Amino acid sequence: PLAGPVDGRKDDVIVTAEGRLMPRAGLDQIHEFTKNIERCQLVQRKIGEVTIRVQPRAGFNQTDAEELVRQLRKRVGSGTTIGIESVEKLELTATGKQRFIISEVDREGLTGMGLEVPSDRAAFTEP
Repeated sequence: PLAGPVDGRKDDVIVTAEGRLMPRAGLDQIHEFTKNIERCQLVQRKIGEVTIRVQPRAGFNQTDAEELVRQLRKRVGSGTTIGIESVEKLELTATGKQRFIISEVDREGLTGMGLEVPSDRAAFTEP
């Protein structure tokens, strides 16, 4: 009775070229197929385009990059453009956590696609 409302984790989602909303579940397993990655993160700046930011381990190579793209492609489809960006270190939140998906997609563009974008949080939901 003394506890207030409990707010769960709120993550951004990936919007595919076909307009499908892809949450973290399932996408966060793409790195499990390569051994030379410390961490990775998905960044979306435009609908239908995703960049995989990789914090590589020693030995990271083209084969690892291609496997990451292949694993993500299986999940988001062939219409979504996928790129790789190698970074020295992935940025953490103020609480020391890593956001797996960062969406910089224009909220107005999503509304034009018929997707509801709540103004009180970063995550997208279908109407």
